[in-house]
Amino acid sequence: MTQLILASASPARLETLRRAGVEPSVQVSDVDEDAILERLHAEGPLDPKRAVLELARAKCAAVADQIHDDSPASQPTQRVVVG
Repeated sequence: MTQLILASASPARLETLRRAGVEPSVQVSDVDEDAILERLHAEGPLDPKRAVLELARAKCAAVADQIHDDSPASQPTQRVVVG
């Protein structure tokens, strides 16, 4: 079975998935969004599309690492993380 994990505290994203008939588990990352945005801004003008993509990637990676570390080896489950 595939488990969908939402790596976001956004109520709007959760509601969008629920309206589509999907009930994800929610696991909020501990990503420092301000630090990521500051790094991107230091590289030049901040492109909103790139900022959103980088934040989503960071959140997905953080949550994927958390669930990988917490998963018992005897319980393989396919998981999809959405940021």
